[in-house]
Amino acid sequence: MGIKVISKKIIDSTNDHAKRVLKKQPELLNDGFLVIADQQTNGKGTHGKSWYSKSSGGLYYSLGFIPKEFDFDSIESYHLKISKCIQHSIQRLTGVTVDIRYPNDLYLKNKKVGGILMESEMASGPIPKLDFLIIGIGLNINQTSFPTSLVDKATSIHLETNATYQKLKLVKPITKQLFQLFNHPVIES
Repeated sequence: MGIKVISKKIIDSTNDHAKRVLKKQPELLNDGFLVIADQQTNGKGTHGKSWYSKSSGGLYYSLGFIPKEFDFDSIESYHLKISKCIQHSIQRLTGVTVDIRYPNDLYLKNKKVGGILMESEMASGPIPKLDFLIIGIGLNINQTSFPTSLVDKATSIHLETNATYQKLKLVKPITKQLFQLFNHPVIES
């Protein structure tokens, strides 16, 4: 992909970093940009919940852009459509089918394996218009363990299949599908 990729070893939150980046470089929103981290110290979930992402085995990334099309009456359905994009990419890369739990969670064998967090800001005016959309994705790919408090609630694809995956191979197909979902041009490198 020809969009800017910002890669960090450790970061507070890919979504928060994406918001800081777009304040300094708003032009990146034209083509879109990615923030990818090996670990997050303050990973975020919906409703202020935290997302455990202190393991480098997970895929933590955020896509920031301005959608060419956005139906404000269908915000809830976007969660499901985004989940399906991720579900499809995981299945193609790993052969594993994850379950979608509305509105934004991905499960494998009744344990959470992924989540999505959408954040946006809107310009005021007579016609609603997004200033930006950030889609944060957290996927448990190659983790070999979780904190005791999460053992019964979370899993990784590795723990369920005993295979190791190249997690970054998910970024391009997921991002491409998300751009197509929002009718945003895909810029290939």
